[in-house]
Amino acid sequence: MAKENKNYKDSVFTDLFYSDRDAKVNLLSLYNALYGTSYTDSNLIRKVRLEDVIFKNFKNDIAFTVNQTEYFKGLS
Repeated sequence: MAKENKNYKDSVFTDLFYSDRDAKVNLLSLYNALYGTSYTDSNLIRKVRLEDVIFKNFKNDIAFTVNQTEYFKGLS
């Protein structure tokens, strides 16, 4: 049985929601789907990136605020 490539999956997720030119729109769409909201202004998104903070082996894949009150992050 072949071992799955988690780094590849992680890079697709990170590209789609952090690096892509439409990342803010993608993040807002994800947020709306997860939390049942209907925000339309992608300028409410502020992307955050933390690297090697506190835990040297952990980095957040994506982190963002929505409307300065909501916060979501993925850790790897």
